[in-house]
Amino acid sequence: MTKSEFVQVMKGVTLLIDFRNDFQFDPESPDYLGFLNTGVPLMGEEDGETFRFIVNNQDQYALVMEKLGLTTEQGFDEDETVFRLVDEKVFS
Repeated sequence: MTKSEFVQVMKGVTLLIDFRNDFQFDPESPDYLGFLNTGVPLMGEEDGETFRFIVNNQDQYALVMEKLGLTTEQGFDEDETVFRLVDEKVFS
């Protein structure tokens, strides 16, 4: 892995940590939703590129997702991905 590839992977880890720490996962927040809906169209240029990298290299982030307690409702999609916590129930 080159230095630039490593930097890109770490940007992805940081973005996933940011997702996990979002107020929408904080039950004490008045804006708590229990899920986070995001995608490239909702992000700035740099985060969008990083998220696109995550989507295209999902296997590299499986352990990070597990350790953060994150999952997706229907997998990764660069246009729209819904994150939820592993221990949260999905309401239908």
